[in-house]
Amino acid sequence: MFFNDSIIKQRSSFTYALVSVDSLKLHEHHINEHLKELEKEILNDGMIKKPIIVEKNSLIVLDGTHRVTLARKLGFKRIPALLISYDIAEIHSWAHIYEGFCEIKFFINCLTKLMRHSNGEPSAKGYKVILLNSYGEKHVLPFTNIFKLYWTIHFIDKVVKALGCNVTIIPDNEVHVYPRKPYVAILPPPIPKTEVLRVVERGKRFPPKSTRHILKIKIADVNVPLNELY
Repeated sequence: MFFNDSIIKQRSSFTYALVSVDSLKLHEHHINEHLKELEKEILNDGMIKKPIIVEKNSLIVLDGTHRVTLARKLGFKRIPALLISYDIAEIHSWAHIYEGFCEIKFFINCLTKLMRHSNGEPSAKGYKVILLNSYGEKHVLPFTNIFKLYWTIHFIDKVVKALGCNVTIIPDNEVHVYPRKPYVAILPPPIPKTEVLRVVERGKRFPPKSTRHILKIKIADVNVPLNELY
């Protein structure tokens, strides 16, 4: 996993190191547009400024999917990483905001029918999805399969965009201050750490922007020149 002289900084709960790109496991897919923007930025800087965040036991990338994908595309052998125990991370979710088609019943029906079709039946107990709009209407729907739930929301995003509507993804705790109205918002539940591990073990991935890992430590810049990564 490590290269010679790869340790940058080490503490009891985390380690900054240069890690083999091939050893890393991704739990989310990337966004092509974001990857292109990131490539221009990194090549222009001539360095990677921020480390990716990696769970040290499983080598799952908690934050940095696009940097790892780009590193593989550019032929890097290693990449700066912050190796942590999953104990010092919390998982939050992203809210999906829809503008231009603000009928909340449309989204409720889509979500319910698509999840039933994919054997992710609604359940009295399960992962709770919140749907709300800027008029104060709110609905809570529980489903049993969080992996299918996230892919269903990703599919709804594509459908709504094809209808000419705007889709914005923001941190779940910022919906109450979202400035543009009217809108409908879907707030999926945070994905449990056990599900992140299980999905990767099965060789699958969640859609882009599924998890939002928050650390209990401050992340320092590393500023590693690109020529040290080949």
